[in-house]
Amino acid sequence: MPAATIHYPSHSNSSQKSQQLSGHKSAEICNNYILPLHLRNVSLGLGIVMLILGTISLFTGALVYIFTIGLRSILLKTAASIWMGIFYITTGTISVVNRQFPQKAITMHFYFGFSILSLTFSFCQLAMSIISYMQTLPLVWFPVISFFVSVGTIVVGMAITTILMNNVYCKIQVE
Repeated sequence: MPAATIHYPSHSNSSQKSQQLSGHKSAEICNNYILPLHLRNVSLGLGIVMLILGTISLFTGALVYIFTIGLRSILLKTAASIWMGIFYITTGTISVVNRQFPQKAITMHFYFGFSILSLTFSFCQLAMSIISYMQTLPLVWFPVISFFVSVGTIVVGMAITTILMNNVYCKIQVE
């Protein structure tokens, strides 16, 4: 049975430390935080979808925040759709930048961090849209749009996070 080698990532371009493991068939390999070629377009597409959902969230949140005076739900009081829309747009933009500069580790780290935070914030937006739907029955369309945007960003955020976790940060290669 061949021994597996674990390569630990280093922050410089010097040689990487390695440690021999005897009796194991799999090894965790450092790949310098680069997304594989066959997943770059998928990641870009998911980032563009996140960008579109963020734009929808930002504009609908801004329209409702500006043009409704009497109705104040939790989404309107916190302007959550506006802030989360800006955050989703940032995540999508970092995806595009990461596609243009795939060798830059810093863009991959930002992309991964923002995708995790976008996923977390989308659950918050989902809860707020459900509460707002119950609070503002005359203005039903806004919480419904916010609900579908949050569900979409949950799906896209989970897909992005899973792709990055499995192929960049926790890549396991069987020898």
